[in-house]
Amino acid sequence: MNFTYSENLHDSGLIFALMLTFMAVLAPFITIGNLFVVLAVYKNYNLRTPTNFILTSLAVNDMVSSVAFALNCYPAVFSLKTWYPNMADLLWLPSSTLCSSTLLHIVALTVDRYIAVTKPLKYPTLVTPKRVGYAIASIWILSFIVLVVLGYIDLNEVQNANRDRESHNSLAIVTFSLVIVSFLVLTLLVIVVSNLRIMQIAVKQARAIANQTINDQNNRVAPGAVERRLKAVKTTGIIVGVLVFFWSPYIVFFTLQATPLADEASVVYLNLCFLVAIAIAASLNPFIYHHRDREFRNTFLEIFRAASNKFKC
Repeated sequence: MNFTYSENLHDSGLIFALMLTFMAVLAPFITIGNLFVVLAVYKNYNLRTPTNFILTSLAVNDMVSSVAFALNCYPAVFSLKTWYPNMADLLWLPSSTLCSSTLLHIVALTVDRYIAVTKPLKYPTLVTPKRVGYAIASIWILSFIVLVVLGYIDLNEVQNANRDRESHNSLAIVTFSLVIVSFLVLTLLVIVVSNLRIMQIAVKQARAIANQTINDQNNRVAPGAVERRLKAVKTTGIIVGVLVFFWSPYIVFFTLQATPLADEASVVYLNLCFLVAIAIAASLNPFIYHHRDREFRNTFLEIFRAASNKFKC
């Protein structure tokens, strides 16, 4: 996705600089917070569940994203004439790839929760660590393929732009942006609808247990298990809600890209707003786990105490 240099960008140097500063401050929090998630799952055997394996992979994705997002802001802030157009393309690629990886992780979480709610007795045999490992590997492989494809498309765009700037800014960007917008809207819609359905089923099961209306011995589920599953479903719902909310600028960004009359400076603004929004979402996930899961919370505290004692020594 090629952003050409514009003299207008210099007029907004202060805003861009503030965005860069914000990203620079936020990046360490994203890295440290998600590192705590990875260490917690590694340290606490009770946290080594299929769902948490997906969350751990998402945490790794968020840690890498924090670096990519910060790098993506750098050329937009300084707007260097000599290298900004091409460098912006190169830095945009990992950000877009990691965003697609985030979306795939959320899809995996949604599928995991759907099976847990609709087939609770079969869940341990259907969702095994081995199968989850295959799913996580597939997510990263697919994300790498996306990186290669986007890189190939973007390099061709840069070459075409060097030959014919006006032609480049028309059909290629419009077509690509429309495809991305359609994919994002459809995927997010499926995720939201699926999670609403999961929440509906989980709440219904919890009420049935509370009212003691489940009498079939073959389908009996312990109340504690239903409560834990309902809490896990709510946690996933919060994560999905945060994702959808903070991904909105991305959809607006690509929609604007598809508009022939789009102002270049506005496009760059929205791109940076999207990066900041996704970075905020990535920083919130560890706090969600800490607030919603006592096991995570206790393990986080143990890791923090251990780290503090080492620094004191």
